[in-house]
Amino acid sequence: MRKMKKVYLILALLTLCLCLVACDSGQTQRNEPVNQENTSIVNEPEITKEVAENTSVMKNVKITVDGQEFSANLYENETTLKFVEKLPLTIDMSELNGNEKLYYFEEALPVAAEQVGEIRAGDLMMYGDDCLVLFYENFSSSYRYTRIGAIENAEGLAEAVGNGAVRISFSLSGV
Repeated sequence: MRKMKKVYLILALLTLCLCLVACDSGQTQRNEPVNQENTSIVNEPEITKEVAENTSVMKNVKITVDGQEFSANLYENETTLKFVEKLPLTIDMSELNGNEKLYYFEEALPVAAEQVGEIRAGDLMMYGDDCLVLFYENFSSSYRYTRIGAIENAEGLAEAVGNGAVRISFSLSGV
């Protein structure tokens, strides 16, 4: 009887280990560049080298906060394509943690979340599949996000978004 219990315990532990390994196998997915030749980012003092090497830039977007305009580069990925379909977009973004503004879409967007590690002021990302986040402070994070884009020069962004909720407009540059 004791031998049987040990066998069941060993089988249960092996099953648990296999489940954990299987669950972890998809956790390291990254946004792959659509065009392998176009992986450099121009004017990106706020964008890390790792991000630049693993993403490709597409269109620019204009982000307007209380009359102040910021230019952002968008990354080429499925999430960004769906986001661009919503533009022009004016939304009221809520405050969270003194470092980010967020907005929940009514419908989910496709995502490819990754653990980003370092967040920079001006990063525009998705948390989950329906929460748009605009960061206005630099900090480290263990959370997983899908990158949409980054403001080229985020100087003055924190002051522009202020405390509390803020109305922010997104539109394609030159449109």
